Amino acid sequence: MSSPRPGEQITQEAVRNRRNRYSKRLSAQGAGDNPLRLSLAADFLATGDPNAALNLCNEALACDPANRTAADLVALMEGGLRATRDRIQVAKTLLSDGHYAAADSLLRDIAEKKPNSIGAQIGLIDIAMARSDLAPAQERCDHILRSAPDNTGARNRRKKIQRQQKQAAQALTDAARRNPAKALRVAQSHLAAERPDLASASFANILRREPAHRGALIGRIRAALAKGDPALVLDACDRALAELPGDADIVSHRITALQKLRRVAEVIDAAHAFLELDPDNARIRTLLARALLADDQVSAAEAVLQVTLDRHPQQFDAQLGLIDTALAAGDLDRAERYCNAALALRPDHGGVLRKQAQILQLAGRFAECASVLNRLAQAYPEDDAIAVRLAETHRKLGDFAAADAVLSELLRKTPDHRGALLGRIRAAQAAGDIDAALAASDRALDRL
Repeated sequence: MSSPRPGEQITQEAVRNRRNRYSKRLSAQGAGDNPLRLSLAADFLATGDPNAALNLCNEALACDPANRTAADLVALMEGGLRATRDRIQVAKTLLSDGHYAAADSLLRDIAEKKPNSIGAQIGLIDIAMARSDLAPAQERCDHILRSAPDNTGARNRRKKIQRQQKQAAQALTDAARRNPAKALRVAQSHLAAERPDLASASFANILRREPAHRGALIGRIRAALAKGDPALVLDACDRALAELPGDADIVSHRITALQKLRRVAEVIDAAHAFLELDPDNARIRTLLARALLADDQVSAAEAVLQVTLDRHPQQFDAQLGLIDTALAAGDLDRAERYCNAALALRPDHGGVLRKQAQILQLAGRFAECASVLNRLAQAYPEDDAIAVRLAETHRKLGDFAAADAVLSELLRKTPDHRGALLGRIRAAQAAGDIDAALAASDRALDRL
């Protein structure tokens, strides 16, 4: 859901206030803020202001002419949205871009005014199914089939819903239905067994009886995470926050989902708002710093992370963040100091060792870089990228035999590895071995 505050009914005034809050960013004409523009456009469409939505979509196209969602919405809105099918298509476009709440609002409005609109009902069924709200989805299928018994779309969806309901019912014993604790364990077992659809349906069953059941609300978010759809995660978070406003775990998931959707300005806003209530929350502070860094606010990000470490000296994510801020600022000495501090906490941490290798390489300290990469190669023998970087570092050191040995071993495991095939050509050329370079080129041509 893209409303200003979870749990509030979305209104035009609230959307305008949200647009005004981000007016400076929007006027900067940066393509990176197109997710924010489209989120606002979706909310304006949902609240009946297509002109504001059209302006935002045109701004998005001006920043990125290849933005398909913005282009599709502009084409539909410029037609006036007088036909019901056009409004349904707008809702489908919003849904395909992850704006579940706005699409739901548009389709409900159509369905209320035209209860026999099959397109609107089908769209609402799809939203309910995505949310694993199977009971209302089936009711809408039945509504369609009463007047159009041969409708293929409704029949197919009803069959899928019935299969899912049957699977969920088989998993839930009568005792579990009566006992929320047992029902929760069943739902969690589906999640552990990598069955997110069944898990989500099971959590939904619990929430129908207890809408504010925290375990089920968090579980539904985790099921959405397992599906790998950040828009669905955001929707689940907003629905959870409507019941449990300010819950730190839910807010954390919500901010992470906003990050994955590249809605950086909203991440910063949401994190600042939460920290006003809970200034000591290290997890939210670290997420805020990551967003500030993504927004090129390097000094601000570093300041947030320093405060986090002052309060939580063992907060490892903050240590990692400081390395990234120093790298972003181009300060290799500071990056190395931060890296050493992180390694003092976790000497064998692969992520820090990778950053250490990067710092040493940027500093031109190739022998030390090769030593770190050798450690990584031994710890992560399945990581081909480390082997390629190690070979390239050997090449820069002039040790062409060592570079060739690393790449030959990689090609023994993966004969078609593009980086290794090309790396052998570069190593042979750098060594001045024309025959080896030609042989490596022939092999690459055979394989690529």
